[in-house]
Amino acid sequence: MKSKKAVLIIDSSEANPDLLYATGGFAVPDPVVFLKHGGESILVLSDLELARGKKEAAVSKVIPLSRYAGSRGRRSLADIAAALAAERKISRVEVGATFPLAFADALRKKGLKVSCASGAMLFEERMKKSAGEVSLIRKSLADTASAMREATALVLGAKAGKNGVLLSGGKPLTSERIKGVINSRLAGAGYSVSGTIVACGEHSAMPHHGGEGPVFTGRPVVIDIFPRSPSGYFGDMTRTVVHGRPPPEIVRMHGAVLKAQRLAFGMIRHGVKAADVHGAVTEFFESAGFHTDRGETPQGFIHSTGHGLGMGLHEPPSVGPSGGVLREGNVVTVEPGLYYEGAGGVRIEDVVVVTRSGCVNLTRCSKRLFNPCP
Repeated sequence: MKSKKAVLIIDSSEANPDLLYATGGFAVPDPVVFLKHGGESILVLSDLELARGKKEAAVSKVIPLSRYAGSRGRRSLADIAAALAAERKISRVEVGATFPLAFADALRKKGLKVSCASGAMLFEERMKKSAGEVSLIRKSLADTASAMREATALVLGAKAGKNGVLLSGGKPLTSERIKGVINSRLAGAGYSVSGTIVACGEHSAMPHHGGEGPVFTGRPVVIDIFPRSPSGYFGDMTRTVVHGRPPPEIVRMHGAVLKAQRLAFGMIRHGVKAADVHGAVTEFFESAGFHTDRGETPQGFIHSTGHGLGMGLHEPPSVGPSGGVLREGNVVTVEPGLYYEGAGGVRIEDVVVVTRSGCVNLTRCSKRLFNPCP
């Protein structure tokens, strides 16, 4: 007997990593209906995407949206999902944590029972990357490193002008210019790029400040690049550089962040609790004199040590206080950082794959503070 439980997604694969994974990397910008029941996976597509879906989507069946058009024209996606479930005598569906409430309410009015998956992913197998997936992530990281090298070379090769503002090509070098160089290089290679961080000085003390305005000599520049490749897999890399002579406090912070990262590398392996890795990094910073204050203006080490990476930019497992047990095949970032108002911030981020005996670093790019990547 077939299970009465099925997995339902109503979303676009560009926004939903579970859908992108379940369809074998089929990228579609508009919401579609996906249903997985037993050994069958079904994708309902508009005529606009139908031919491409039949060719590219790794599903059992592709059905045209027009099949479910009512007498008064197009029906809602929730109505189509309900009709699809009724055809297969499905009475209960499981959805992800971000499934829209409006769709869930509409399905329940149609008599379907809707429950939310207990985990952060609908397909927990996403957490264990295959050799092929690791290869795709490695490629994303290699292309990210190329963009990082260009960005750091732009900073470090600039000239200091009036008031310490960096000049490149005779014009002020700004965060916006550097982000434009990064994004242009990656977009030219087919990547989707958004949210790139180039944060200088006081902005670098705020971990997710995107950066704006001039870049200055003698101040830390945190560069964080996280593009999605044409294959659907993300790269994620952060480096911190300083043009000219780095302030002693930034040199000390940079050295501590490097040591913290090496500490994490040495601990990560199959069967280790991610929370223990994060705890060790936290304790190291405290013992080295870098205290954390989580008051009104958080200072110090104020985020998790890392996060899972794949078709989602931030996915399980978390390498943080609530992290579970690391397993062989997990791919995670390792990105300790320190942030202090007045001094600035330092973050260094690599990506590793967990193995039985340790971890393998998939990132290849220099971490030197005031020299460009080789």
